[in-house]
Amino acid sequence: MAAVGLAVGCGEKPEISHYTVPRDPPEALRQVDRMLGAIIEDADQLWFFKLVGPTKEVSEVRSAFESYLKSLTFTDGQPQWQLPEGWKQLPGDGIRFASIDVPLGRTSRLLSVTKLPSQGDWERDVIDNVQRWRGQLGLEPSSEPMAGAVPIAGFAAERSAAIVDLEGKPGGSGLGMPGLASQTPTPPFAGSSTMPAPSGATASPPSGSRPFTSTAPEDWRPGRMGPMRLAAYQAGPEASPAEVTVIEARGDDRGNVSRWLGQISSAVKDEQVEAILAAREPLQIGDVEAGLFRLEGDQGSAITAVIIPWTDGSSLFIKMQGPMETVKQQDDALKQFAQSLKW
Repeated sequence: MAAVGLAVGCGEKPEISHYTVPRDPPEALRQVDRMLGAIIEDADQLWFFKLVGPTKEVSEVRSAFESYLKSLTFTDGQPQWQLPEGWKQLPGDGIRFASIDVPLGRTSRLLSVTKLPSQGDWERDVIDNVQRWRGQLGLEPSSEPMAGAVPIAGFAAERSAAIVDLEGKPGGSGLGMPGLASQTPTPPFAGSSTMPAPSGATASPPSGSRPFTSTAPEDWRPGRMGPMRLAAYQAGPEASPAEVTVIEARGDDRGNVSRWLGQISSAVKDEQVEAILAAREPLQIGDVEAGLFRLEGDQGSAITAVIIPWTDGSSLFIKMQGPMETVKQQDDALKQFAQSLKW
């Protein structure tokens, strides 16, 4: 040791070299993964099921994955299922409704179960999400029908359901949140826990493709936030409040009006939808013309909604839902809130 110390001490000062290396491993060394994904429609909700892991191990549970999906039933909007032997259900967190621990050889992976509102166009919903999943595996967009997804054989006939089986190398650019189109650069609300600003203050949502600010009426109160919500408020009397939400989503006016009407009516008739669309009130918001729609249900509830053309074919929805009297009283306040938006 003394000899080594003398040798180092008497020699020239060692040089320090700097190297820059890519963060991700070379293409040839990246692991090939397999993804089993499914999208199932229940009323106006979409349920997403996704399992990703080493190709060989995931291949061995393909049959069990399909059996698990076919065991699904829905009661009051909540799924129930039978888990294959060895699978364990874990609590959800954030946007996840649940996580399922799936044994894969000597290890295990989590099957994620998430829920988001439907955009009102089943084919578009499936294509957007499968293309996003393909991006997560470093795959190019698919030009196949439904982006390669196929109906789940033997699934309940009254329910739309599709499954996709993909192989690729993880590390792609697809978004991590279900329900968003692949072309959206960054989801403005993914995993956000941002609460709306106090009454009368200016609120700014998480940064996204087109951030905005808005000013809520002084008597509005902070509401319940969620994964899709950029802002949420309670409006009107505390004894009979209406809920105001702001989200970004897709779908045309007709599809959304029909879906909203189904939330407050026992049946949706074409003539009702036509009348609501014909009564659309133009609303100028900055340099954009939005549309305001008023819907009345058959059980004392109502919805007033503003649809603002946004980015990449999506829209910003400002929606007030609650007792009919409260919604009508808050009509001017909702319009003022919508017109306070600046981007």
